Amino acid sequence: MKKLILASTFLVITMLFITHLKAQTVPDFTIKEETRFLMQRTIEFSNASEKEELTIKVNMQNCMFDFEIKSAVNNGKLDVEVYDPAGKKQGSFSVGCQINTQSNDMDKTTINDFIYGKTKPKKMQPINKKNIDNSTQKNELDEFVSGTTSKSIKNPMLGDWVIKFTPTNANGYIIINTRQILSSK
Repeated sequence: MKKLILASTFLVITMLFITHLKAQTVPDFTIKEETRFLMQRTIEFSNASEKEELTIKVNMQNCMFDFEIKSAVNNGKLDVEVYDPAGKKQGSFSVGCQINTQSNDMDKTTINDFIYGKTKPKKMQPINKKNIDNSTQKNELDEFVSGTTSKSIKNPMLGDWVIKFTPTNANGYIIINTRQILSSK
């Protein structure tokens, strides 16, 4: 009986020791490589009404394709459409002013403010009421409209993706950010 208890004790201690060693082994992490291709395009337009197209070439298999389209107008309207290489529409949106404003050129700082997330133009900042002369003040309204859309596609269709944008008597800009990420396991 003593031999059986000794053998059982030895077996339990051995199992605990082996289990403890396995718990301390470092897992084999594989190094993951990632290659990113980033592109940003900024297009400014003034009193424009012509349809334009941009082509984005996707030529990497097994990648992640992301795009983000930001747009803003302070006069008129802008329609944006995205098409895959087969010609199928993958999305669309539009931004446009609802208030009839004068056709002013966009303030250059407005583009930078928009890129960095500050979409309020300088001319729309609060006015100091002490400095207003009511007899010469014009009743003027300015409107600034911005919009953003984005999409991520795993293993996108290879070929030329097309972004079509159509301004209608519009002042503003469109910013297109694209990213292709190739990962190896």
